[in-house]
Amino acid sequence: MPTAVRSLGGLGLYAWIYAAYTLTAAVSMPLWGKLADLRGSRGLFVLGVLIFVAGSALAGAAPSMGALVAFRAVQGLGAGALAAVPFTVLGVTFPPSERSRVIGLGSAVWGVASVVGPLLGSAIVSFLGWRWVFYVNVPVGAVAVWLAWRSVPARPATAARGLPLDWPGALLAAAGVAALMFGLQLLPRHGHAGPGLLAAAVLLLGAFVWLEQRAPDPVLAPFLFRRRVFAVANGIAFLSAFAIFAVLDYLPLLVPPGVPLAVGAAILVFPSSVAWSTASFTIGRYVPRFGVRPVVAVGTGILAAGLVLLIAAIRPGANVWVEALASAPAGLGMGMLGPALLSGIQNALPLADMGMGTAAEQFLQQLGGTVGVAGLQLAFLAALAGVPSALRGAVASLLAAGGLGSTATSFGALAGAMRGAFAVPLLAAAAAFLLSFAIPNTVR
Repeated sequence: MPTAVRSLGGLGLYAWIYAAYTLTAAVSMPLWGKLADLRGSRGLFVLGVLIFVAGSALAGAAPSMGALVAFRAVQGLGAGALAAVPFTVLGVTFPPSERSRVIGLGSAVWGVASVVGPLLGSAIVSFLGWRWVFYVNVPVGAVAVWLAWRSVPARPATAARGLPLDWPGALLAAAGVAALMFGLQLLPRHGHAGPGLLAAAVLLLGAFVWLEQRAPDPVLAPFLFRRRVFAVANGIAFLSAFAIFAVLDYLPLLVPPGVPLAVGAAILVFPSSVAWSTASFTIGRYVPRFGVRPVVAVGTGILAAGLVLLIAAIRPGANVWVEALASAPAGLGMGMLGPALLSGIQNALPLADMGMGTAAEQFLQQLGGTVGVAGLQLAFLAALAGVPSALRGAVASLLAAGGLGSTATSFGALAGAMRGAFAVPLLAAAAAFLLSFAIPNTVR
């Protein structure tokens, strides 16, 4: 993205490149999930891939930063399907005894991609140019469409026929989540935009809940949350995503002085990504044997303990490899949660609600990560208030450079403030651990 900014200009729109994608992906997930219940999964998955690929091709050809932001929003709309529909396909294709295993395999694929993707992206930018980061999705997407059309079952719609899609509910949910996400992003800045948007989010989401209770076929049925397993598992998904994504988003800032930025950032996130993928790949086959609650309790416990270890490792003079290895347990704990939580949710739902329930878990996980990053930003600003004023300018320069060319003194001030801020995701992980004991012990 810095390369794209140098090419297109429009530095003021830099944050929107991410925000537009995240927003449209998040708000479209419940809609994709409900459509999967009504229309079947294969056609929607193919449609999601096509939208994602079209957005990618347009983003690669973007003539300006504004156009790039708009096309990233199109990309995100397709990404909402790619997050919600594949796990719905697994849920309706495999019996309950097999779901945790195949969901673990699916989660491991995402983990491997998170390791390979940034490295591949760096090579593409270096040798072909930033536009090819988007263009490369076109042939990959074509292969994905071919594979999906051949392999994904054309499941017939199982929900009630003849009922219209709940468009008012979908639009209220989209508007409420958009107000919430942008309000959280603007909250640390001066002015009333952030609090105003948060107030609007409360009103819009309240209206959404009221409407869904009366809709004949809601896009996100409130009665699902009356099921104990569904409500508790989604709460844990929100809290654990709050914890892990807040940490992973800020971890690359802690590249110690003297270590090249790109190399240090890759080192810091690599062990946690590998641990996440390994745990997802391995743990799924054991969930039916031990049950959801023990696996989730151990996973959230490891996540919380890993964050304690990471906080202890962040200190002036720390070695980048020590910091990186300290992040691995948090990734290990998070990898254990994915197969257990989602299979527990799916096994508690009838097939007619599989898409809606699966999309709700993916949506709340995405929302938890967004709220976690915003919450950590507020905590970091509060912790930074305790840094001597003479060092604040140095810390601001360090943040702008991502650790590149920092001095030991400025890095020490940053590390101290970050240690205090990381208490917020630690509390979220501890809450997830306590909540895990509310899962009925009979759930497999």
